[in-house]
Amino acid sequence: PVPVIAPPEGAVATAIASFSPADGKLRAITLTERGSGYEIAPDVTVAAPASGTPATARATVAGGALTGVVITNVGSGYTAAPLITIAPPPTAAVQAVAAASLADGSVSAITLTTPGAAYFAAPVVTVAPPAVGNRATAVARVSGGILTGITVTSSGSGYTTAPVVSIAEPPARSTATAQVVVNGGGVRSIQISSPGGGYLSAPVITFPAPVPPGTTTARQLPLRVLLHIDDNQRARLLSQVFLGKLKTAPYPVGLCTLEGALKPDEKASASRFVAAHLRLDQVLGGTASHLVTPTANGTSPLLLTADSPATDATNPFTHQFHPDHAPSASPGIVRAMSFGFTTTPPAGTSATGWGSTVIGGKYTEVLTGLHRQPLTVSGTFVLRRASESGTLITTNN
Repeated sequence: PVPVIAPPEGAVATAIASFSPADGKLRAITLTERGSGYEIAPDVTVAAPASGTPATARATVAGGALTGVVITNVGSGYTAAPLITIAPPPTAAVQAVAAASLADGSVSAITLTTPGAAYFAAPVVTVAPPAVGNRATAVARVSGGILTGITVTSSGSGYTTAPVVSIAEPPARSTATAQVVVNGGGVRSIQISSPGGGYLSAPVITFPAPVPPGTTTARQLPLRVLLHIDDNQRARLLSQVFLGKLKTAPYPVGLCTLEGALKPDEKASASRFVAAHLRLDQVLGGTASHLVTPTANGTSPLLLTADSPATDATNPFTHQFHPDHAPSASPGIVRAMSFGFTTTPPAGTSATGWGSTVIGGKYTEVLTGLHRQPLTVSGTFVLRRASESGTLITTNN
């Protein structure tokens, strides 16, 4: 079995309240879900009564999850338990900003102007050097995902103006992956293949249900997809693409579908990407206008059709070992592919870079010719930007 490790984006905490019918005041707030991914205590909102004084509360956080909700004002006038709303954990990292102060040519203090967010460890703090003299140094202090202060470890010398202080960006979040070792029908150990990053609390790990002996089950089949969107919002699905110096002066670095379009003496430095499930040198076109505004459920998909005629070498029915499988007797195969782009990542996909360098959604393909009935396969797809070039060369010229 392949374990599925939850990504470090976090989950929203929830809570319920109880009140005193005798005086209409809030009595307690109890957590029902501690949530995860909380770097700092979130805002807690207590619904106001029909008439009276709204209650107030604050959350406490440890290890990325809520540890409790403390009532700061019991309010009055409640005739029923009010709704408790807890803000979700932050989804975006914020880089911290600081400014330095001088005294007698040395850095006397560094003050935070923005504490940042999503810092899981103390970042590197860099102080610009003076024109002549010794560079100052400093270290950051972190608590609850934000910077709580900066300590000057060496004040330096020779500064005539306050130097620029640079704080490293928060580390990127990524989902951990692992492999399972099975022995005697049971899970014996889990080997971490990628530790991921950005986890503030232990993630949930799930395993697929075991398959009874003698039965089969569907499994995901990963395939590479090469999709190019040009400057005119035209989409092309490619079987292969080259990234390198083109042979047309002034020999820019670009994308082409044929090796002959590359500069001959620069081919060794070019990169080749191949989607093996498509016919070689196949370029399928469609409109990509909907990619600008993907939908929540993946409607308005990009529709592309690929064919494998009976005379093509990739057609599995065409071979010379049986007369029924000659090109004249073999069926053609048609693949109708649908790419439905969504505003949110598919389940189990990291949200890091989604909508900018990473897009994707729902994939469906209908195959005719392989069976007397059309065959439908579906799943999810993720596209990661490999090049920002809006031009694709499809000829050798």
